[in-house]
Amino acid sequence: MRKDHELHRRRRGRNFGLLAVLLAFAALLFWVTVAKMGSNAGNPWG
Repeated sequence: MRKDHELHRRRRGRNFGLLAVLLAFAALLFWVTVAKMGSNAGNPWG
């Protein structure tokens, strides 16, 4: 097997960082959505 070049290692690290930021953003949006629905989460008409 070949050893990865330094640029590939840096790019992979940046990609994992971006993945973490995107997952955190998605979790935040989910949490805000659930919080805004509040007690109406199970009752769409009321």
